[in-house]
Amino acid sequence: MTRAHRSGHRTRWAAAVAVTALGAGTVRARRRLAALPVLDPAGPHDTARPPLTGWQLITAPGVVADEATLRAAVAHATREGLRVVDLIPAHLDAESVLGLLRLLDPAAHRTDRCAPGHGAGHALLVADDLHQRAGLDTEPPPQSVAGLIRLLRTLKEYAPDATGWAIAPGLRSPHPDPARRAEELRARGLPPALLSAAQLAGLALLVKCALSEPRWGAAAAALYWLQPAAVLSPARGLRPAGLARATASRPLRSLSAALRTLATPPAEQPRSAAPARHAAYTAELAAGIDRFFEPRRTDCPWCSAPDPVVRVRMPDLLQGKPGRFTLEECRHCGHVFQNPRLTPDGLDFYYRDFYEGLGGEGASLVLGRMTATYRDRAELLRPFTTPTAWLDVGTAGGHFCNVARGVWPDTRFDGLDMGEGVREAERRGWIDTGYQGQFPELADRLAGRYDTVSMHHYLEHTRDPFAELDAAVKVLAPGGHLLIELPDPESRIARLLGRYWLPWFQPQHQHLMPAGNLKQALETRGFTVLAEQHGPAHQNNADFLGAVALAANGVVPDPLAPWATVRPTRARRAARSAIQAMAVPCYAAALAVDNLRTAVDLARRVTADPLVRLLAHGFATEYHRPPEAVWRAPYAFRLTPPAAPPGTGTAPRTGWVAAANWHVAAAVAPRDDGMLRCGSLHHPAETAELPLTGPAGHAPGWAARPYAALRTLAAAGIGPGGADLYLNATLPDAVGCPAPSCWSARPRWRSRPRTPTGAAARRPAHSWRGCWPPESPATTRCAGRCSSPGPAGCSRPTAAAGRCAPRTGARSRACCW
Repeated sequence: MTRAHRSGHRTRWAAAVAVTALGAGTVRARRRLAALPVLDPAGPHDTARPPLTGWQLITAPGVVADEATLRAAVAHATREGLRVVDLIPAHLDAESVLGLLRLLDPAAHRTDRCAPGHGAGHALLVADDLHQRAGLDTEPPPQSVAGLIRLLRTLKEYAPDATGWAIAPGLRSPHPDPARRAEELRARGLPPALLSAAQLAGLALLVKCALSEPRWGAAAAALYWLQPAAVLSPARGLRPAGLARATASRPLRSLSAALRTLATPPAEQPRSAAPARHAAYTAELAAGIDRFFEPRRTDCPWCSAPDPVVRVRMPDLLQGKPGRFTLEECRHCGHVFQNPRLTPDGLDFYYRDFYEGLGGEGASLVLGRMTATYRDRAELLRPFTTPTAWLDVGTAGGHFCNVARGVWPDTRFDGLDMGEGVREAERRGWIDTGYQGQFPELADRLAGRYDTVSMHHYLEHTRDPFAELDAAVKVLAPGGHLLIELPDPESRIARLLGRYWLPWFQPQHQHLMPAGNLKQALETRGFTVLAEQHGPAHQNNADFLGAVALAANGVVPDPLAPWATVRPTRARRAARSAIQAMAVPCYAAALAVDNLRTAVDLARRVTADPLVRLLAHGFATEYHRPPEAVWRAPYAFRLTPPAAPPGTGTAPRTGWVAAANWHVAAAVAPRDDGMLRCGSLHHPAETAELPLTGPAGHAPGWAARPYAALRTLAAAGIGPGGADLYLNATLPDAVGCPAPSCWSARPRWRSRPRTPTGAAARRPAHSWRGCWPPESPATTRCAGRCSSPGPAGCSRPTAAAGRCAPRTGARSRACCW
């Protein structure tokens, strides 16, 4: 195939992709437009009192609303339970409407507590109490559309599930000012230069496709040209001014807008803040940055093994502050740590203006786009416990707690962090109580107050992870749960991307520990790991997209940053803009690769996924001894270690508890007094001490069936010594059947080596786990029921043959022994 043929083939595919993308965008825009309610000024409204009683109307300059529109808006807000309503003029220009519909999904954003508050920026209806709580009574009203856009984003944070949008036919607004497009894009948290460059690249692609591949190219160009009319004509409630003219001249208008936006100078900081911030950084850098580093250590901070090796060296690719940082890896345990480590003053220098100050808005945007991840974290506890008091350590702005409230509405959520964001989260109502300071220093004050503690991407930021885990032990009540999520330095993607792997996050991350090290540290402190996730913990971090962003930022750091050590000449600014523009195709390719990885679920492989999530339960703090086994349905767990059968001169083999397939976890430890001590997280006041032999004791309803099963087994000589049994949920009727019923329920246990069946098939792969290996596989028998010896490396019983299924794959670690 000649070069011309290859070029034509690529152009044909590009045109087909453009047609598909434009068609999907048009359909999506029409669907979102249909979801926008339209106010009815002529409807029956209360006219006996002023239209804005209990409400405040905030408008951009030149925007006017008549009384009928205000009454309709108040009636709509009251009927829908809204505290904020963004009023969209019915005559808003076509491009502004299309731009808004690209960002705003009215149905999804109404229920998404972390979704940004995108709006038209013309008029806001705000409830009086919210207006006062947000501090707007003492601030001047916005003086531009961009100011109103920023204000809606703030108000959405104060009313995360009570913000709505509506088309207001009686709202009159002036024509948009094209010169303010860059300012409005920044107000939405979007980069004007990058978007304009992408817009120009898209127009160039359409022209090339139209010239080189007339059929597909003409279809793509026509679809782009006619998109305003296809979306907005006819449109319920919206009547954009000059729709026909806007449609006919769309390519020229888009080209003009993109060029004008590129020519707009970058936003300047407030005159009073910029010189002061620049002077502060200049003074600190004049004293040198060597003082920000501690002496290099020669051993591993995790296991004390000597002579760690260099894993990666890099500059600050995040902010571009001066300095180079080294991550070293322990040869013995695999722990990765910053060496030499930053001092507290160094951490203060490199954290400054990242989560707050100059970088606060960008950090908030990133954290606000992880709703699905936050929900998955909160849902992880559902099979195990119902939390009542939850402390989120490293909560930042409280985004996780804000979303988790939708999962656990009756739970009290408190947050702890070093930054000022925890105070703002408390004011917004995202957390009930905020604590600002170091976790180990506050642990004594918070001792025993919480049944759940979470550390999401927190441990890797700390100077002493062991001290943080000890603080969690102190803060948790006996039997509490600890949820941890952090990057996995053993992931394949970390080695593939090298210094451009985003979770290295230098210079902020101090320690990156493998999952095995962390689990060992948890077990040492009395925790038992109930769940371990790798693929499901993936945040859709856009690993390749992040790598491209780090690389582009590292080539030409921002010369306008107050910590920049070079003068912000026109040439340097032009070079940075050129690099960012040339990176646009790389961003597109990286995004496609990341989406492909997500689509084929490569992130679910332990070796490929960059994150690990662990849920641990404090069994030892409840029973003052470590459990012998932790079990999750549908597995069986044994009460005591298997021993030789009778007649071999040793103690008889003790038995098993078999179970049907339900969402429950149990931890067990053996006793020698013939008693069963049975407890449940859901029934903390009903712990039962029951005899396994002799007259039966009175068991609570939730413990009756497991008690009957264990008495039956004890009467058969299986496990008569007793046990401590801790359950995480009320057991259904299918659980704990007496021996004959339990054996007849064998089909409930059916499973294959890698793929579970029945209800278990709908559970994530991480739930197929146990924590004990087979012992003496040649002599022990599966749950005391199989007629054949279990093969070495067995996994779990099968119903058809009553034998043990062979173990296959690293993930099938659970064993029926």
